Amino acid sequence: MPLAERQKIRMKYIKYRNMIIKYNGKNDTIKKMEGKSVLGKGKIEVLDNWCGMIDFSIEFVEAEINEVRYGEDKIVLLGNEEELLSSTILQSIIFLLYQKRNLRENIVSLHASAVVKGDEVIIFSGGKGSGKTSMAYLLAMKHDDIKLVANDYIELKINDDNTATVVYSDYGSQITFRSHVLYNLDRNLYRKLTNTNECIFNKYVKGTADFVDLSKNTLRCNKVKIYFVGMGKTKELEVSNKVDSALQIEVYKELVQYIRGKSVVAIHEDRKTISNLFIDSSFFFKKKDSEYLFKLLEQICTGKNFNIEWIRGQGNDIEKYVLGS
Repeated sequence: MPLAERQKIRMKYIKYRNMIIKYNGKNDTIKKMEGKSVLGKGKIEVLDNWCGMIDFSIEFVEAEINEVRYGEDKIVLLGNEEELLSSTILQSIIFLLYQKRNLRENIVSLHASAVVKGDEVIIFSGGKGSGKTSMAYLLAMKHDDIKLVANDYIELKINDDNTATVVYSDYGSQITFRSHVLYNLDRNLYRKLTNTNECIFNKYVKGTADFVDLSKNTLRCNKVKIYFVGMGKTKELEVSNKVDSALQIEVYKELVQYIRGKSVVAIHEDRKTISNLFIDSSFFFKKKDSEYLFKLLEQICTGKNFNIEWIRGQGNDIEKYVLGS
């Protein structure tokens, strides 16, 4: 192979947060991924050299049909590299590899909002429109001793002493609500952000927020409270803190949704259609990964410093209960 060709196809290293992936492909193509967002959770760095530990390997092989193959310890991208990398397939793979790596280090990712009060972190989980973001924002805005930690995504390291450390979140300067949820929670804040008294259903409303900065330091918490919240679902407050199989299943579903790729798909460059490139969840979540996860699940559900509850009701009633429990 001519020297010019060998220089084009050589090793690069992809860094995503503290994970390193060895990438064997075309230099000029992979360099274009520098600074690209990984599903809105962080950005890609492309390095020329790396002398430390390698977590995973990705190789590109030129072929007529675009395809992703999953080996025992590496992933192979086949096809036209420009076309492949114009979709978000690489970002999706990086994100899932990152989740797999985190699990080995006792770190779980949650689709949740969170605040910190003293040495405890209060986490709100739930589906779309459940009020998890609005509850976190309300607590932080109304109480000086409560600070926002996460809007919609948080990474939690479960420590051996039954405490937890917030290692990462989607902290920033803005927070996003669903309009009708905010309307039912706080009319004054809703009016301030939308300039109307009328309820607008299922639109996104953005507000400014002051988050705990996790860019340099993690946040160790001696107490973890997790609420599966349903704001506005009932008129009267309903609470269940019985850690039975139903609640354990809810926690399990929360823990596996990212690592198993449930909510991860590749999108084409036009951002109008999704890619049909195969994301093999069995590669990212093997038997050993399941064992790691169930160990963490047990710690979260039975640990003396963890409290998990279902809670339904009006926002102000949930606020009083959370702060009084």
